[in-house]
Amino acid sequence: MNRETIYAALFAQLNASLLAPVGPFMYSSRRYSPLGSIGTSQYPAFMLVERGEVYERKHTWAPAKISLLAHVVIQSVVGIDPNVIPATEINNLADAVETAVGIPSWELYPTPLLQLVHMAWINGREVVTPGSIKQQYSEQDIEVELILPHAYQEGT
Repeated sequence: MNRETIYAALFAQLNASLLAPVGPFMYSSRRYSPLGSIGTSQYPAFMLVERGEVYERKHTWAPAKISLLAHVVIQSVVGIDPNVIPATEINNLADAVETAVGIPSWELYPTPLLQLVHMAWINGREVVTPGSIKQQYSEQDIEVELILPHAYQEGT
């Protein structure tokens, strides 16, 4: 397993789908930036942050099921227009990330990431800062799980 190759492939896949002019995001990085620390013209932004690994063992004689975990941190400027509901933009950005991670057919879309992992999917989403008229920035975390192919066990 080469962790860096896998994370780099995920980041490339996200950039190809999410960055302008194709997608809604203006900025991306593999380093976390504190909320509000980049220029407002760079929002919405996403950052891919590695969060750890999970080793699951069901049998002592079988290899562990290994999953790499990453968070896609989405930051945006919301709440400026009092006629727009901040959650609408937040939800649309989350949908874009979900689409970029969840390729509909593994066989029809052989991306470099899918040649390195058995599965890639979203485990959950947390809206950390929802944004409002007073708080114009929003932040949400989407956890992505990458299951390695040599560790995949049927029925797990």
